[in-house]
Amino acid sequence: MLLGGCGGEARLSRAAYVAKLDAMCRDFSARERTIGEPVTAADVAARGGRIAAAFDAAIRDPARRLRPPAALARVDASLRQLNEALSANLHALAAAARSNDPVELARLATSNRQLNARANRISAGIGACRG
Repeated sequence: MLLGGCGGEARLSRAAYVAKLDAMCRDFSARERTIGEPVTAADVAARGGRIAAAFDAAIRDPARRLRPPAALARVDASLRQLNEALSANLHALAAAARSNDPVELARLATSNRQLNARANRISAGIGACRG
């Protein structure tokens, strides 16, 4: 495959793509453990912004740079769309907690669980981010 100006960067193999997703998931999990899992609204207010930034740095931003194999282009597009939605949701969740809006906080927490479940199903479907 050609690299550089003529052909762009080479697409990853399926194994390399899955390995990169796995590394991103491990990176985010480690960052999240360091920050601490928020349990209460006060925890979300205190830690939510850092968790959102960690998600962006560990998953959303690196995923934008991945060159998936052609066979996983649709999966990658779905994951990228979910990553953008998760990022926006995490940032909004932190803001709702800081502004002490329990109704919005509850709505966003539910949305976050649903988005995570979808992302986890898609990733698991290709053998990534299972542990």
